[in-house]
Amino acid sequence: MADAIALVTGAASGIGAATVEAALESGFRVIALDVDRDAVAGRWPESATVKPVVGDVRVADDVRSAMHAMTTAPSLVVNCAGIGRRALIEDLTDEDWQAVLAVNLTGTMVVCREALLSLEPGSTVINIASIAGHRSFAGRAAYCASKAGVVAFTEVLALEGAGKGVRALAVSPGYVRTPMAAAQDGFVDEDLILSRVPVGRLAEPNEIGQAIVALAGSQFSFLTGSTVIIDGGWCANGGFWPVPALETKHRNREHKP
Repeated sequence: MADAIALVTGAASGIGAATVEAALESGFRVIALDVDRDAVAGRWPESATVKPVVGDVRVADDVRSAMHAMTTAPSLVVNCAGIGRRALIEDLTDEDWQAVLAVNLTGTMVVCREALLSLEPGSTVINIASIAGHRSFAGRAAYCASKAGVVAFTEVLALEGAGKGVRALAVSPGYVRTPMAAAQDGFVDEDLILSRVPVGRLAEPNEIGQAIVALAGSQFSFLTGSTVIIDGGWCANGGFWPVPALETKHRNREHKP
């Protein structure tokens, strides 16, 4: 990996920052792209292995600058940049709808489009979707629509990239301890979430970042057009009762006289 380069968007915090860390540990040099100048420079001072770049994923010129920030093109592109807005549909403003779709979906498209012009055969693109792209959440219409769009877009990207030798995957995390999740305090009941997660905890960002970098490895060279859900079993738990409630019911039945 000595000469391999990764471009990671949304690199200043959360899953993006964890992906940068995992890529560095795997021997990549990393272009760390984020719209927040102070945050990305503070988290990733420029060095021989990291090039912080300020840019907006919605702006093609910014993405082109990032793609050429190092001497050669990246062989791994990871789209982590994303935002969320919370509102019932009847209260959802045009501004909020368009903002979420613009960053989460259009931004992913712009980065992928520009990347395809430079990526060499054997390269991988990984787009961060969400369990919200597979299951519906009241009050999250824009976010759910954007992440479902990322899943569908990634499948098309895999079809079109195959002829160039470029793989495309989506990763759909469940609940992860990130700044975006922390901002939902008051809207999200963590105890209720944990009751639905079979493994009984939230994910840490580094778990998602390490999985992303692993999926770029040659051992997964036949994997493309797929979405990898990393949610501790949340999507699989579609029953009426959460797993802990079922276990309690089972124990109570066992101890009846």
